[in-house]
Amino acid sequence: MLSVKGKILVVSEITERGEKKFKTADFVVETDEKYPQKIKFDLLGGNTELVPKLKNAISGEVFFNVRGKEWNGKFYNSLECYKFEADNLPKGFVKEPANNNNLPF
Repeated sequence: MLSVKGKILVVSEITERGEKKFKTADFVVETDEKYPQKIKFDLLGGNTELVPKLKNAISGEVFFNVRGKEWNGKFYNSLECYKFEADNLPKGFVKEPANNNNLPF
């Protein structure tokens, strides 16, 4: 599991691609390091549901997978976000419900 903490700089709108209207979005995080990095992450399919949370957050932790692809002899990498934990959300913004894995049934 890879993750990085930082400040949300930019969040794109959700776009639909192709005949099947596959949803995509992306966002940029600036890391909290001695030499800050601006890193772009992709949101694909159902993970685009994170866009409202990202737009309301100031900073947080991004959990992501590294994906690599080859096309026409060239290689490409992408960082696909699957989870975001906000450090701070405004009042009234509903957080995700707690996971109740400790139920006896």
